[in-house]
Amino acid sequence: MDIATLCTFVVSLKVVPTRVQFFQFETVHLSCGDEADASEWTIMRNTSWRTNQRNPAQNKSNWFFNDNMYYRDAGVYWCQSEEGECGAAVNITVTAGGVLLESPLRPINEGENVTLRCILNPDETRVEGTFEFFKDGNSIKNSTSGDLLIPNASPSDSGLYMCRHQEDLSAESPLEVLKTAAHPTQIHEGRATFITSIISIALPVSVATLVPLFLICLGRKQRG
Repeated sequence: MDIATLCTFVVSLKVVPTRVQFFQFETVHLSCGDEADASEWTIMRNTSWRTNQRNPAQNKSNWFFNDNMYYRDAGVYWCQSEEGECGAAVNITVTAGGVLLESPLRPINEGENVTLRCILNPDETRVEGTFEFFKDGNSIKNSTSGDLLIPNASPSDSGLYMCRHQEDLSAESPLEVLKTAAHPTQIHEGRATFITSIISIALPVSVATLVPLFLICLGRKQRG
């Protein structure tokens, strides 16, 4: 189901911890936020085994997984009202593997700094070694800290990212960088620079053209 075509986005789904990938049996809290009366919202989800499932809890705007986030809980989650208003959907991945990738829940703006983090499964024995990061299937960086810093992000940084530690490979997570419009001041400065350039070019040309014309006219007047 294409949620974007069915809903008017009003409220955002909050996820704690703030990421889209989780280890199996992790504790996760989903809520419909504070933008409006939470009682008006219900958390919905589509999973591989069920679609349009409503939050079974009594408090429909909060879905709490207490050490019981399972494979079957992976899917698309969103907030929805009885009137059909929705929040932007979040695609949640659940893994039993050794690593996951921590990335932004939603698109970021051009110029922001973003850090992607490779997290080891706390239930497994920690092994020293480097972390390798991939974008769109291509290796882009090795890190000993497990962090990948993307400073001053641009739309070209958008793509599917994942990380690897030893033999463990995380699932892919999308990073979307939104292009921002030029600030009005920058537009005016650009126009001013353009006009100044035109004047600097046109003025010498005008002088070079007018001086000979003036001399010609002066000569004719003297002869007359």
